[in-house]
Amino acid sequence: MAPQLESARFRGDPILERIRAADTTAYLKYGQSGEHIRAVQYALIDLGPYPIPSGATGFFGDETSAAVVKFKQAEGLVPADPVVGVGTISRLDGKWALPNADREEWLSWSTRVIPEFNFTRRDEMDRMSAGLPFTFDPVSGAIPTEFKDAITSALAGFLDHRGSPDGTYSPSASWGASPFDFYHFHIAVDKVPNAPAASWTGPGSLEDKAQKLKARAAVLRAKADLVAQQGTSAWTPVYRNLLLAPTTATARGMVDLFVDVLDEAIANSIAEGEALRLVWHTFEIPVWRPIAMYSNDLRRHWRNTLFLAPGALGHPPFDPTPANHKAHYLQFLEPTFLVDKNRVITFFGPDLIDTAALAGLDMKRVWDNMNPDPVDLGRKHVPA
Repeated sequence: MAPQLESARFRGDPILERIRAADTTAYLKYGQSGEHIRAVQYALIDLGPYPIPSGATGFFGDETSAAVVKFKQAEGLVPADPVVGVGTISRLDGKWALPNADREEWLSWSTRVIPEFNFTRRDEMDRMSAGLPFTFDPVSGAIPTEFKDAITSALAGFLDHRGSPDGTYSPSASWGASPFDFYHFHIAVDKVPNAPAASWTGPGSLEDKAQKLKARAAVLRAKADLVAQQGTSAWTPVYRNLLLAPTTATARGMVDLFVDVLDEAIANSIAEGEALRLVWHTFEIPVWRPIAMYSNDLRRHWRNTLFLAPGALGHPPFDPTPANHKAHYLQFLEPTFLVDKNRVITFFGPDLIDTAALAGLDMKRVWDNMNPDPVDLGRKHVPA
């Protein structure tokens, strides 16, 4: 079998694949035009030292010829002529092979405004290559091992540089663990075919305790709001201290109460014999999604089972609209996590603002960049 291209920029293009297979009749030369030429132009431009001043026009003219020659000279390819042949396309493909394959993904990495909490698929590839573990910030408390394992397994699955949980070369399930893309999951039990046990919902239930945790967080935020504007650099440490302080009634802090809910969810799943689902969503903020991705795209929606029988990440067995989620799941808590460039995970809830405060991230930085000017990203905005 002839060698195939690896980069998502090139893979599957019939002309570029013919070049990779050493079909000289497909080589790119002066005067030609087409989307395959535009893909090569983008690849040269994005590398940096090979400018094409007019941009990726799809026409192979003087500027593209000069860029190709410069690239071939830098790579030691002979002859260094203005022709894209098997050596040139192979070398370019190698530069943009996984996980740098998708130009939209590469642009997203380059334009993220909170880089310290943007753990990309490239970072995951480096972590795996070096054999380094994820670790959890002690500030997150005594998180049950089962949830720690679920989070680290999900990160490895969604950020796999070779594809997604759907398989090798499948479109990525996430461009990175970040406040704009992949930062939360829902803890849930099934509503169908049978209603969940009474211990999951109603007064004194797990759902009730989760709601009280949310209400307690809202009270603490209101206290911090008296000191400074919510989410700002002056507000964040105040709220963080409130989250870590023990409550007057129990001498236990918010982190302890959060861990209690996680522990009880596991115990309840075992006691009731009902599966505890983890429902994951990626590409959360619309402007940071791939072009033409909508909210119900299966690439965004995943689930696995924590108890009773741990299961692999897969798609939900129904069309993932909000209405169907509500019909199929009782979702009682939405924990969030942030992963920094040192592979340290901060895990808390009930909302991202709470986890951000524990991690020392000013939430205003996230809010201010949920809807940046799409022109700045070279992308079009896709509605939720």
